[in-house]
Amino acid sequence: MQDTNIPTSEQTNQDENEPKYLDSHGETYLAATSAPIPKAVSTSIPDRLLQVEAELCCNLNTIEFTDPVDYVYSPLDYASDTHAKYVHRFCNSQKNVLFLGMNPGPFGMAQNGVPFGECDAVRNWLKIDGIVGKPPREHPKRPVLGLECPRKEVSGKRFWGLFKFLCGTPEVFFKDCYVYNFCPLQFMKTSAKNVSPGKLKITERKQLIAACNNAFLQVVQLLQVKLVIGVGNFASENASKAVKGLQEDLFSQLRIEILMHPSPANPSANKDWPSYAVNRLKEIGIMSYTDWKISDGQAAAATTSTTTTETTTARNTKGCDTTTTNDTTSNNNHQTNINPSTKKSDTKKTRRNTNTVIITNGHSNTTATSRTNRNLSPC
Repeated sequence: MQDTNIPTSEQTNQDENEPKYLDSHGETYLAATSAPIPKAVSTSIPDRLLQVEAELCCNLNTIEFTDPVDYVYSPLDYASDTHAKYVHRFCNSQKNVLFLGMNPGPFGMAQNGVPFGECDAVRNWLKIDGIVGKPPREHPKRPVLGLECPRKEVSGKRFWGLFKFLCGTPEVFFKDCYVYNFCPLQFMKTSAKNVSPGKLKITERKQLIAACNNAFLQVVQLLQVKLVIGVGNFASENASKAVKGLQEDLFSQLRIEILMHPSPANPSANKDWPSYAVNRLKEIGIMSYTDWKISDGQAAAATTSTTTTETTTARNTKGCDTTTTNDTTSNNNHQTNINPSTKKSDTKKTRRNTNTVIITNGHSNTTATSRTNRNLSPC
């Protein structure tokens, strides 16, 4: 039987004039066209996951986002180097548990391509560094500074701080778990306020959710996930809708649970999120899916271990993280802060970046690059 993952001669003998891009392995793929994108020859899990994400970016790139959206950031494009390192380092095997986020925040994944990507956690715990580029239209109030971003994302600090406390090392956490965002795009108004995916115009939202659902199901199938933990209502509800009615055993038997979002814009999360999260994970029964050992006293200990650093962060970055919030559900998700007086006169569509920020010894240097030598998605 012919391997359907191997491009046919018709696929490989493409017109020399077709737009192309180079991926991180030097392989050449077609840019976005009406024809199907050739599947990567590699069968490794990280390469296949990156291909799923690349196809998702292509599909989302066909959507014209209109008012209230004025800026669209696609970190899987301009932060593809650091994102690929995250995938290759931590998603090289099948996973029992998938933590599902909603979409990037401006001081987290939008800065470095890592879900819940609070920069200190990405650099110092996940040990990821690399090249981060610029979005094609950069809001002056939300510059992309890569891993040099000085502003803190409290959501990411709480999220990764919890698993540092429970697991000690990233290797223990990622042995059975992976973290993936349902939607890879961040949306902003002219004022730089976030627009959650749920606040998009209905036709745009339906197109986006359909594309993201398809990618989510492919990720679940690729990783053979048994338990999805949606971080917030948006993620958990869309995961449930994506698998509803599917007859395959993998999807019909998939457990989907919810974990309250750690956003500081959520009053409930500010009361004692680490303690809540430990108790909730025990309630879900995550120990049955991992090698973790969670004792009865660890909920209180989790709060104690994170109080000092979180208080320092809040004091030094007061007010900076409220714009990272995206979900309007008060108890479990991000909260959108929309300025209704802001209007947009025309429709704008995001294109790819032409600048690259290279992080070297703690300093960033911006250099111009051509389209063909950047590590981008197929579009």
